[in-house]
Amino acid sequence: MFDIHEIVKIADFVSIGTNDLANFILAKDRQSQEASAVLSFMHPSVLRATDQVVRAALKQGVGLTVCGEAAGNPASACLLVGMGVRNLSMNPFQAARVRHILQQLTLEQAEAATNDALSVTTQEEVQQIVASVLRGTEV
Repeated sequence: MFDIHEIVKIADFVSIGTNDLANFILAKDRQSQEASAVLSFMHPSVLRATDQVVRAALKQGVGLTVCGEAAGNPASACLLVGMGVRNLSMNPFQAARVRHILQQLTLEQAEAATNDALSVTTQEEVQQIVASVLRGTEV
């Protein structure tokens, strides 16, 4: 086990790679095509691990960026913003869509969706929570 609070004390910045984090947490082979990276990110264990790192970085005042497939997906980007992430690194072709969707949500909606997602136990429940929040947005 690692102590993220000790790590962020000596770090200049934190960059969370969602693909690698999800594969590590779920013990998947990096080359595995079993499930998409975004779907893996929606696993409650991955969300909770991400939230722990985000909270530690924000508490310490360390710069924080999230990259990976989850950063470029509107559903998972909503959860990341709800955690407090403000810097998402993604493929430029995804940026306009993610920005458009996020601009239609309030911060309170993203935070509520994230809090709800962090309290459930299945990936399906996480997906339902995010789908319900995004239902009112225009693609």
